[in-house]
Amino acid sequence: MKMIESDIVICFDVDDTLISIVETIDEHTLLAFVEDGFPVGINPIECNIEALKRHKRCGQKTVVWSRGGHKWACAVIKALQLEEYVDVVMCKPMWYYDDIPASKWMGEPRWGGDRK
Repeated sequence: MKMIESDIVICFDVDDTLISIVETIDEHTLLAFVEDGFPVGINPIECNIEALKRHKRCGQKTVVWSRGGHKWACAVIKALQLEEYVDVVMCKPMWYYDDIPASKWMGEPRWGGDRK
């Protein structure tokens, strides 16, 4: 069993939270490389990346997940050079079981700021 030894865990999704996918790749495009070596153009969403760094600097544990799977999440973290700020990378949970809905214990959804 693996244990995160912290009472404060912050989770970040990848797509449309830490990055957006870029349709056209040019010399200024940041690239994430998927397992087969295929490059994917990404655009960092700086306000949420800064929030991730801020949480980590405050000693909180950070988890990054993606519905695209753990390999995609790792590729993005490496492309953004965030390895030192991320404690756990995983696929996005498919389900969760709890006697209390997440909206009760998490409160209202919080966003990192203006997503521009």
